[in-house]
Amino acid sequence: MRFLTIIFAVLICSTLSFDLSSLFSRTEPPVSASEVDLTKYSGTWYEIARLPLFFERHCYCSTATYTAQPDGSFDIENSCRWKAPNGELQLSNSRAVPTDSAIDGTKTTGNFEIKYSSVPFSFTYKVLALDKDYQYAMVGTSKKSHLWILSKTKTMSDDVYYKLVDQALAEGFDVSKILMSYHGPECSEN
Repeated sequence: MRFLTIIFAVLICSTLSFDLSSLFSRTEPPVSASEVDLTKYSGTWYEIARLPLFFERHCYCSTATYTAQPDGSFDIENSCRWKAPNGELQLSNSRAVPTDSAIDGTKTTGNFEIKYSSVPFSFTYKVLALDKDYQYAMVGTSKKSHLWILSKTKTMSDDVYYKLVDQALAEGFDVSKILMSYHGPECSEN
């Protein structure tokens, strides 16, 4: 399991750190949410869709569980079922640390640095969209190479989904490559 975590973290960092296309990009980084309430953001988020990622190519039933910490960071446990909805459970743990000062101790902007304890790499991501009731979110990277559409439930209405895709397109993400995630009835609970 430790080996998978190391591979997962190295692949994330290598794709984020060495994205040569960003060197030639003239577009601005995407705009992050102006305020994220750490308590409301906490909980399990289901991956509804994402841009393709090598390390997620065999994942089904993907989730990310955020647990707010007293210092304003989140502990994150990412999980998925490997190669099948009832496949082996794969876990990866990290910490999301706000890159901006806390607004009032329980709130921050949507900019985070993700750190893995098992590798010396980190990467940044932004909360790009967030429902006022914290039922859906969209997160991505400044380089626009990674994007996730998330929900607190296993499904999302088409209206909400396409609203988020339109926003991602407006921010400069290549939405033609978005893949839907699988959360069918045979998914074992992570």
